[in-house]
Amino acid sequence: MTKTIINLSYLILILFQCVSQSHSQWDLPPGVILAFAGNTVPHGWLSCDGNAISRLQYQNLFLVIGTIYGVGDHVTTFNLPDFRGRTLVGVGQGLTLTNRLLGQRFGTENHILSVNEMPAHSHDVNDPGHAHKWEIQ
Repeated sequence: MTKTIINLSYLILILFQCVSQSHSQWDLPPGVILAFAGNTVPHGWLSCDGNAISRLQYQNLFLVIGTIYGVGDHVTTFNLPDFRGRTLVGVGQGLTLTNRLLGQRFGTENHILSVNEMPAHSHDVNDPGHAHKWEIQ
């Protein structure tokens, strides 16, 4: 059996915007977000890139997400979610986790661990005639 592995250099998160009341051939409601591995956003979908778009042209989507991700110009536009370089996290509070609100942004791209944040572990160093052990707790 031959298996094909696809190496994805990036994913585009796309948002279904549904311009008609009939939804789509897949019967997806406006506001569904999917990961997409292509270079071009498919017809009927919008990139989750934070752009301001028309409240009138995309009224079905506006009814679902409103101004959660930004008010646009406060009158005729609203913002799409911006997931560039970010990941999706579910709303609510999982067991022992922080409560997250819809549209909330949090986290940092980089973090340097302090000694207190490091799990206990050890490193063995061996060279001819010597053995050394260093433990961090």
